[in-house]
Amino acid sequence: MIEIPKMTSGLAHHAAVRKIEAFRSQDLALHETNVGRVCGILCEALGIDGPFTVTMKLAAELHDIGKLAISDALLNKPAKLTRDEMAVMSTHPQIGCEILSAFGDPVFDLAASVALSHHECYDGSGYPQGLKGEVIPLASRIVALCDVYDALRAHRAYRPAMTHRDALTVITAKDGRASCVKFDPMVLNVFRNRSDDVARVFDRTS
Repeated sequence: MIEIPKMTSGLAHHAAVRKIEAFRSQDLALHETNVGRVCGILCEALGIDGPFTVTMKLAAELHDIGKLAISDALLNKPAKLTRDEMAVMSTHPQIGCEILSAFGDPVFDLAASVALSHHECYDGSGYPQGLKGEVIPLASRIVALCDVYDALRAHRAYRPAMTHRDALTVITAKDGRASCVKFDPMVLNVFRNRSDDVARVFDRTS
């Protein structure tokens, strides 16, 4: 049974935090917006009720808030990160969780959980806790796929943006850094079924 957080002052707090993100990085703000919208599509396809879907979208829009504490030199590095640099980058889920937990609001509590575990992988190869399968919160399993898709579609300093078809190929491959084993099969299945809708979200915001 999913407990649906009540949205009280969380909406005002959410808007303020999104403003801070946008001032720091328009790219980060756009990424968060895209991930939230795609999450809404997947939640609907999964049959998740409306109130939780709304809360999920709000939480998804804050999943990378911890990157505010990561330097631009790392975020925009035009080459592969070193092991030490990756270790620093990998702190952003925990940082995000700490930031969002401080609000003491149910909406932000969900956002904190998503921030902490959106880099966990279904096969147990993710971070920071190495969670596996359905031990990973459902909200984070949904955000994880949306996050990877949008990252692949966006231009990065170290690579060009991928097309929708190429991104889908990467995500559904059986091996590789972003292969299908990293994602909840149920979530991946609805993503495939609604991939045209997902592509339209990205094309509109781009």
